[in-house]
Amino acid sequence: MKSYFKILQCSTWIIFMGILVLPFLNERFDLIEEVVGNENRKKAKKPNFDVNKLDEFTKAYDKYYTDNFNLRDNFIEIISEIDFNLFNVSPVPNRVTVGNEGWLYATKSVANYKAKNLFSPQELKDLKLELKTRSEWAVQHEMKYYLALVPNKISIYPEYLPRQIIKVADSTRYDQLIALNDFAGIEIINVRKNILKNKKGKHRLYQITDDHWNHLGAYYGYQAIMNRLSEYFTELEVSPLDQFTIETNNRNGNLAGIINVQNDTTILTSLINKLPKYAKDGEKKGYKTSGKKINNNEHEFVKVNSKGKKLKLLIIRDSFTLFLIQFFQENFQHSVYIHDEWLYRMREDILEQEKPDIVVNVLLETYSKELLTHSFVKTAGMYYRSISQNKNKLKNIKVKADKGNLSVDYMIKKLALWLFHDHQKKGKRTIKTFKYYEYMYEVDDKLKKKSEAYSIAKEIDFIDAVKALAKLAYQKNTIPKTVNQFYHNLTTKPDKLKRMKLIAEKKNIPFLEVVKKNAIWLYHDHWNRGEATKETLMYYEFLFEVNDFYKKRAILYAKNKEITFIEAIKQLSISAFSGKSIYSKTP
Repeated sequence: MKSYFKILQCSTWIIFMGILVLPFLNERFDLIEEVVGNENRKKAKKPNFDVNKLDEFTKAYDKYYTDNFNLRDNFIEIISEIDFNLFNVSPVPNRVTVGNEGWLYATKSVANYKAKNLFSPQELKDLKLELKTRSEWAVQHEMKYYLALVPNKISIYPEYLPRQIIKVADSTRYDQLIALNDFAGIEIINVRKNILKNKKGKHRLYQITDDHWNHLGAYYGYQAIMNRLSEYFTELEVSPLDQFTIETNNRNGNLAGIINVQNDTTILTSLINKLPKYAKDGEKKGYKTSGKKINNNEHEFVKVNSKGKKLKLLIIRDSFTLFLIQFFQENFQHSVYIHDEWLYRMREDILEQEKPDIVVNVLLETYSKELLTHSFVKTAGMYYRSISQNKNKLKNIKVKADKGNLSVDYMIKKLALWLFHDHQKKGKRTIKTFKYYEYMYEVDDKLKKKSEAYSIAKEIDFIDAVKALAKLAYQKNTIPKTVNQFYHNLTTKPDKLKRMKLIAEKKNIPFLEVVKKNAIWLYHDHWNRGEATKETLMYYEFLFEVNDFYKKRAILYAKNKEITFIEAIKQLSISAFSGKSIYSKTP
């Protein structure tokens, strides 16, 4: 018995040492052919040695070696095969979920299926506003906007899921989005309904070891989209299914590739058109992508067809649209397909150039939250809610809040405001903007209650109440009423006075003249009225209110005409600006 354990112990030691040494031997003598893995990510590159950055170099080199040592992918494939074939579990459960009878599912779609990530009431309001705004923008630019919602494979074939995955509610995010169809101006296409209707046919509609639908599933998606488009564009007709021949062939699925089960193939059902194909590749505009997720070759597809209907279609797509192109290209004279790197934005920059008749966002159910993350319409409140739900951002904010001895909520609000202003490109991100007050009356607990009470009292919408109260707060706390107020603000700030005094001495002009000119410039800059030159009407208004020489005349004019001092200033300013009065002379 002792000899048996010794042999086992010795064998284990030899195998262990052999595994450690094998990569080094293979690198030198090329004993075993290396396999190429498919992890759907870029491996770390070899770092350049820098004696001044040894700490960074050692960390980078460790990461590089972990990703690239000899026979690495061979070992991963062996472990994956054992996990999958022997234990029926996923080697990477955070990316792939193993079901029954060889079915694989994308783990990211599980939360949607279980209905554990429903949209909140506020998010649904934001989505309603987002989709309505997209549609209104399209109408203003003579386009028609649609959102085609593609179901996850897990929603169509849940019967092969492992036993432990159970739905906690009947309604999912998909159902919540489809319910927005009831609101005027929103066009959401329920692709899932048509897929489920045709699920029980002879052929499957999704691939067993791939996350995507096959050509037949794509056809029923195309059919659902075209049926909805033809309600408005009556000249459109759906290509009938009997126009295609159904064929099947084997291919490796993307989910099988992720878990390195390379020999496992899935049956792909393809549709071959019996009729002549008239669609051809069209000329691309050369739109650029960020290059982080896709390359420029995948970013833009263009199809032209002289036999198609005289309409232009633009689809903002993801990978599910690839199998749709073969159908749409035969229906339209011109069709453009833009891959938005799974962001699902409106892409008005491209739409304004292409000027399509129809715009379709093809959106996979899993990514429905991206409509808010990368929304077309933005409010500071939407940024606040988005940041509050982002664990990574919250972690960083907490660190900064602790360092500055500030509350996390305050930091979130400041970041939300900065992002809002950055998005709108409205200049300086100061806390005293109108949007700041609008944001506070929407988000801050105390002010939000005031908005709700005001909404009830005035019998208006909550958003209208927010805007009304924000306007009052902004006018009360921020807006200088006249140039004179800017003038007095400047005279109370020592740092600015010091700088203006230096300018006055350098240019050999009166100090107060510099202050006056700055006040005028700030007034015009605040109201976005262009260049604050000496010859503007506001300049003369300012003079009649501030300058002693002109102020005396304004007071006298008001007394003689029996009008208010402010009214006298306005009349005299107009007269001076038009050159009809002696008051146009500078003192």
